[in-house]
Order: sequence, then structure tokens, then C-alpha cells
Amino acid sequence: MKRVRIILLLSGLLCCAEIFAQDKSVGLFSSPKGFGFSYSGYVQDGGFNSFHLYADMTGVLSGDYDKPGIRIDYNKGIVLKTASSESCDFLLYAGPGVSAGFVRDNDSPNYGFLLALNGTFGVRFIFPRGIALDLGLSADLGLHIRGAENGQTTNLKLYRNGLNRILFPQVKIEYCF
Repeated sequence: MKRVRIILLLSGLLCCAEIFAQDKSVGLFSSPKGFGFSYSGYVQDGGFNSFHLYADMTGVLSGDYDKPGIRIDYNKGIVLKTASSESCDFLLYAGPGVSAGFVRDNDSPNYGFLLALNGTFGVRFIFPRGIALDLGLSADLGLHIRGAENGQTTNLKLYRNGLNRILFPQVKIEYCF
């Protein structure tokens, strides 16, 4: 029940009026970190907002656990460099963001709440037929709050996966409209 509330609350961010006043794209998010959906919307300053809602696969792909966690990321992409060719437009971007979710950290079998600041860096290719391919990296610096371990009632620790998985690539394939 708590997961449903978190998902509804965080997905409510997508209903802001500012987001719908932009050029938009929706698609799939894929990474060794997890799999899910992405949304991007361009803003008037030339940057873009990105949201990712996905299943966090910590320990699932290795076979240690059978249930993934869930998380949502928001990033503000600040365009650093643009280029164009006949076949596509090219954007080099970086920017800050936030992450939240109900996930495992690498040293614990228990789920916990993730609250983190994040940073992203990537390259976005926009093709003439309305397809965008985004390749990037991201890092999270935040807290993981989890239930009882070793007789303690609550643990508050640094979210280690956020730093350990910096070099895990992220790929987004989106349809622009």
C-alpha cells in the first residue's frame, strides 16, 4: 500500500501545467540499474526536464532476489553543446535532479526509502522521424532509510548504490511529439 501511495504522489509531478506546455517525448528507459518508462519535455530556456519511473533491479539480475524496487528520477537537462547534421540533431547535456523510491541498497536485503540528489550527463540524438536516442550516466548522493537490521529499529545510511553504479549506462528510446 505504501508503494502505491509513493507512486501516485511522485507521478503526480507529471501533471504540472508547465510540463504540458513543452515539446514532449515518451519512451522506454533501460539500464543495468533498472527498466521502465521515461518522459522528457523541452522548456523555453533550451533545456529539458526528464522523468524516469522504473523498476530498480538491485540484486534481481544477479539472481539474489526475486522482486525489484521502484523509483522515480527527475533531471533538469542543461544543454551544453548542440550540433546538427542531415541525419539527426545532437545535444550534449548535464544537469541536477532528485531521486526517490522504495529500493534495496547493495549491502542490505531489506527494502528502504531512497531520497537523493542526482546528477546526469549524456548525449541525446534526435532523428527527423520523431525518434530520440539518449545515452547517459547518472550518480545519486542521498540517504537510504530502511527497517530493522541487527536488532536496531531503523537504519539511516548513505545510499551506496548511487555512487557504486555511476558507470552503469542508461539508454532511453523515446517518441517525440
